[in-house]
Amino acid sequence: NLSIAFLYIANLDSVNLTSTKLTGSILINTRLSSAEKLTSEQLESANPPLICNVSLPTDIAIDPNRDWEKLAAVLHERHHNRFGTIEAAEQWVEERRSQLPN
Repeated sequence: NLSIAFLYIANLDSVNLTSTKLTGSILINTRLSSAEKLTSEQLESANPPLICNVSLPTDIAIDPNRDWEKLAAVLHERHHNRFGTIEAAEQWVEERRSQLPN
């Protein structure tokens, strides 16, 4: 169960994700391209995980950067102790996005 997990620079390649719950999790710079048994349904269900620069299997046609615009608000809401203001969360997100290759 990885519901509400915060996975930053995680490598889940070769991990069997059969029936793994990803509900509400945050996936940033996460490798899933060779994950076993990952389905689109796990990534598009009610309260889907946030996906930001995620390498996905070739058979899953989801934008690997679909949720950057939502990320700061979610980080501020869930991790208020770390991101005391929305501006702090936005700055953290922008720093991560600026590190991505163009």
